[in-house]
Amino acid sequence: MSFPLTQPPPRYVRLHPDRARHIRSRCAAVGVPLSVAAGALVVVIIVAGLRLPTARDPFNSLVWAVGAAAALCGFLATLGLAGARPYVVNDHLDLNGARVTRRVLGAVWTCTTVVSAFTCLLFVLLVTSGRSATKGIAFAGWAWAYLAALALPAVLSGIAFFTARALFRPAVRLW
Repeated sequence: MSFPLTQPPPRYVRLHPDRARHIRSRCAAVGVPLSVAAGALVVVIIVAGLRLPTARDPFNSLVWAVGAAAALCGFLATLGLAGARPYVVNDHLDLNGARVTRRVLGAVWTCTTVVSAFTCLLFVLLVTSGRSATKGIAFAGWAWAYLAALALPAVLSGIAFFTARALFRPAVRLW
C-alpha cells in the first residue's frame, strides 16, 4: 500500500520588511529591559527576604527560596523573548523557532504564575500565623511591598509571553 506524498509545512515564511524589522526590534526593546528587571528582582527577593522582620522564623527561608525560584523562572522567560530575535533572518520568519518560543514561554509563564502564587500564599501564612518568631508583627507596608515583589515574576513572564505571542502569531502578515 502506498501513501500519497505530502509536502512538509514551510520552515520559513517571507515577511514584509517592516514587519521583520518590527519583530526584531520589539524582541530587543521589550526582552532586554525585562531581563534586567527580572535579574534585579532575584537579588531583591533574596536580600529583602533576609532583612524582613520575619527573618528569625525558619519558615522565612522557604519563602524567599521559593520566591527566588519564581524570579529565576521569570528571568528565563524574559531571556527567551530577548533571544528570539534570530528567528527573523533576511525578512523571513523561522516558523519552527517561533512556534517553540511561543510554547516554551507559555509553559514558563504558567510555571512562574503557579510558583509565584504559592510563594505569596506562603508569605501571607508566615506573617499571619502568629508563631513565636512572628508574634506581634503586623501586616504592614513592608509586607505589602514584599508581597508585590513576590508576585512580580509572574507579571514579567506574562509580559514576555504575550509579547512573543503577538509577535510570532501563527497568522503572520505575509509579503
